Amino acid sequence: IVAQVFFEDINNEKNKEAFKNYLRGKDLMFVGVGTTKAYLDSCGPKICSKLKRDNLTVFGTEEDQFHGTNIERKINVLNDVYKNKFKIAIDSCVSEAKEINSIILDNEGLKPGAGMNKIFPRVGDFSLKIVMSDSADEIIKYTTPSNCEVNELKKVLDRVDKAVQKTYTFIMMCLRELENEMKFKK
Repeated sequence: IVAQVFFEDINNEKNKEAFKNYLRGKDLMFVGVGTTKAYLDSCGPKICSKLKRDNLTVFGTEEDQFHGTNIERKINVLNDVYKNKFKIAIDSCVSEAKEINSIILDNEGLKPGAGMNKIFPRVGDFSLKIVMSDSADEIIKYTTPSNCEVNELKKVLDRVDKAVQKTYTFIMMCLRELENEMKFKK
């Protein structure tokens, strides 16, 4: 692991530098892993949809999702079409309770479905894992609205929105700083 960024420390220079060091000089793309059918697993496609609106290269959005039921079919497209890109995979994940509301920056791709005990091919060259829960059961619980109370669901949706916005802000802040560095060097 390169770094772990808690949402309240999103502006920490050390964390931004750690991430920017992996981005510097690379032809980037972002890969959103997850599904909007499971609220706590929707961070990857939601973030990539926002990045796409900023004209960044993405794979796996809310409109064209990349998840467990299609990953084995779509992984070849990703690796063939974008073989020369440095792929940053973004996914929600399960970890310890004390890590909820943090982004784990990892200098390896991610293993989608690991928190659900599923085995899929590794995705990406680097990963941002957003810790959304400490339980795979909680991820499953919030897959269908009928499984939970409306107030519970509202809290989960707020948690997802906060995670998406904080992670998106962190990525864009780092990209803008890198862009400014390049302008300054010219």
